[in-house]
Amino acid sequence: MRFLSSPAFVVAAVWFSAHFGGGFSSGRQIVEFYVRYGHYSLFMPFIAMALLSWAFYYAFSIAVSHRAFDYRSWALKLYQPFEAVGSVVYEVMYLTILFLATAVAFATGGSVLQANLGMDYHLATAVVAAFIFVVTVLGAESVRRFSVAIATVGVAMLIGIYLLVIAKNLSSLQRALEISRSSPGADLTSALWQAVLYAAFQSVAVGSYISIADVLRTKEDCLKAALWGFVLNSATLWASAAGIFAFYPEVVKETVPALLVMRSGLGEAARWIISFLIFIGVVSTGVPLVYGGVKRILKIFGRSGSGSDPVNVAATAFFTLSTWAVALMGLIPLIARGYRGMGYAALPLLLIALIAKGLSSSGSWWNERG
Repeated sequence: MRFLSSPAFVVAAVWFSAHFGGGFSSGRQIVEFYVRYGHYSLFMPFIAMALLSWAFYYAFSIAVSHRAFDYRSWALKLYQPFEAVGSVVYEVMYLTILFLATAVAFATGGSVLQANLGMDYHLATAVVAAFIFVVTVLGAESVRRFSVAIATVGVAMLIGIYLLVIAKNLSSLQRALEISRSSPGADLTSALWQAVLYAAFQSVAVGSYISIADVLRTKEDCLKAALWGFVLNSATLWASAAGIFAFYPEVVKETVPALLVMRSGLGEAARWIISFLIFIGVVSTGVPLVYGGVKRILKIFGRSGSGSDPVNVAATAFFTLSTWAVALMGLIPLIARGYRGMGYAALPLLLIALIAKGLSSSGSWWNERG
């Protein structure tokens, strides 16, 4: 399987590994943006990921054609001629997502270890933090290899287990479809809007993906990375949404929907499988997000970012410890109120801006490069 080592697949794998976080793997995010809107959740994931992949093709093209592989340099190119304001706006959005999503990863991963192994919560979150620090401090190549491993295992296991849930619970799926068709909450317009909002919210993390996109070389590489990203993310998102939807509408109220689905759909033993997937999901979110922040610091100091570089170690420690502190101080519920709000902000300021910029300027990027 030579494609696993291709530059395009590697970049798409980093994208998937960051997407495959606590909210995704636990099912809560999928319920909020898809399943609660009924049977439309069976095809909305494809619309959301198609929109996001379109935008990311242009995002990768900006990074590669201008050799801008830290989010600040990249944003300066995206927002021209208003880069002085636009780049600051994006930096605020990215850092908000970095701290929020990574803090949620610590909290979710800690809860999984506590529930399954009986570990003290603070110790459990420290284990997650240590793992993220070690993988991140080793640099871009470590992040890429880790992400490919997560993508390979995560995609195979997640799709496999949810297809098994669907196959064993076809009667439940049929029941859910019948209930959904008569439910006032199953509204096409609302479902479509949530899919767009989901794509906008997810687009903010692009700063992580461009930080490792220096393996891409051509316009074709950027297109392949976007297409691979669509395949990986839409397939897993659809399988998860369809499997969870089989337990609609009861599942909508669950804190960790995936656990209910596994217990009800496959039995108690499946809890360990989904717990493992949740754990690797939360870690895989933290690694590329923290590295995106580290890459920005390295750019400021003009450093290469080798594992032993003191600036690299200090920056990685800073982002890891500060996001860990957010998780421990109980600030997540307060910050999480802005999660959906980030989607509203990112829709015009990033997702639409990327697509508009790409449609008007993408040809000139490559011509300027020669």
